[in-house]
Amino acid sequence: MSEPTRHPRVALMCDYIIGGGAENSVDALATGLAERGMRPVICATRLDDNAWEPDDAAVRLAGTGARVVHLDRTGRFDLAPFQRLVRILREERVDILHTHKISSNVWGPVISRLAGVPIFIATEHSWSYEGQPMRKFLDGRFIGPLSSAFVAVSELDARRMRSIEHVPARKIRVIPTALSPRFEVTDPQALRRELGVDADTPLVGTMCTISQPKALEVLVEAFSVVASDHPDALLVIAGQGNRQPFVEQRARELGVADRTRFLGWRTDGGDVLAALDVFAISSDREGTPLALIEAMSAGTAVVSTSVGGIPDVVPHGEAVLVPPREPELLGREISRLLGDPAERERLTEIARARVTDNYEHDTAIDRWCRLYDELMESARRPWLSVPRRRERSATG
Repeated sequence: MSEPTRHPRVALMCDYIIGGGAENSVDALATGLAERGMRPVICATRLDDNAWEPDDAAVRLAGTGARVVHLDRTGRFDLAPFQRLVRILREERVDILHTHKISSNVWGPVISRLAGVPIFIATEHSWSYEGQPMRKFLDGRFIGPLSSAFVAVSELDARRMRSIEHVPARKIRVIPTALSPRFEVTDPQALRRELGVDADTPLVGTMCTISQPKALEVLVEAFSVVASDHPDALLVIAGQGNRQPFVEQRARELGVADRTRFLGWRTDGGDVLAALDVFAISSDREGTPLALIEAMSAGTAVVSTSVGGIPDVVPHGEAVLVPPREPELLGREISRLLGDPAERERLTEIARARVTDNYEHDTAIDRWCRLYDELMESARRPWLSVPRRRERSATG
């Protein structure tokens, strides 16, 4: 009788345990793997000096059977903590090192080889490297060739990886971002009570890290257009980041600071999103933003810039999409939706169905497990991963 197949031992590596969409995706993946009987190792590489408290996430993940490791690197040249990670990967007999975002992706090939980990998977959660030749070089000439698979979160990102970065096409996979298993809406009116507004007050908002790619100053400029049509409307921004002072200053300059609320990081994201009339994205670049999928699931109409993987998630006609850096147009479309409840309802019904069909947590975990199994099988049978051109030359 043959022995039962062992689950692959997977290590997930990212800068932090919690934070933006990429970190939440790692959290959701770790939870999903644990639900299926695996015991992933989750490694946060950077010293967490942010305002939130990561210990709750670490305790919760450890409760699933995962091993949580904090390396507490203080900067890009602090390499000593990686020695500890190599020892841990060896001790745990890890089969797959799965890294997320550029920093971990760069170190992944080195660490996997030092630790004797046979499979290395890199995931990039966004793409906008036209002006960054070094990142294109690293993806195309280092990370891609040395990976077992290089995962993009949208078809557009995958095309850019092939055509611009020249990542080997046979290495590229597309696995979209999906809902977290902990995402829920418990009280859609909670945020309105917190803000002291009634159900009729137009509420526009977003949820993201307040960083340069999110271009929230554009959203504030768009809201100044909305405010002229809807004098009682409020703009709420859930999240925090190094660009918040700049965005606050822009709101003051435009005269909408008294109608803009910065909520900070929230643990009740479902309730925040469900309270909005319109969820808005003003980003210059994106991968597949998790907050977009969460807003769709929460039943909130979407107005967004048409960047990255967003048109893959919500094609034009199923959300309102506008070009980036056009705040007046963004504002006009938000204002139009605020005045059209029937259109908002139509969009939310379509969006909820799309989430159910494509972005459920279990669907994503199935995709990851199939990829892990495929690569484990290739590792057991190395000839499967040899390019056909090389096979023909070898046989003459």
